[in-house]
Amino acid sequence: MEKKRPEFDPDHGADNRPVLACPACGFGFMHQCGVEVFSRDEEDSETGQHVSVNHGEQASVTNVVTTAEGNPSRRRDGIKIKFWCEDCRNKESPYELVIRQHKGNEHMFWLLDT
Repeated sequence: MEKKRPEFDPDHGADNRPVLACPACGFGFMHQCGVEVFSRDEEDSETGQHVSVNHGEQASVTNVVTTAEGNPSRRRDGIKIKFWCEDCRNKESPYELVIRQHKGNEHMFWLLDT
């Protein structure tokens, strides 16, 4: 999997607000289509909660899961937001924007299939 830094589309924002750009084509019309949240019980804990919400599916909340499964952070919390692009990507194959904690910092990147 490739990691790519998020960029913004300067041509499609309103009122000088940044618009997230597609990681493949740079187009500014992206749609959220799902989110996963990983929350550890405490730092370095092997257990915690996993919440998953995807369009067209029932939301799921799982308590006391092994948070290493799918969590983008090895030691702390993480979030994955799925998007599809109006210009280049269909809804069945979304892009994932990842936000993860590491040593007091928040890392943000697109996780792309290579």
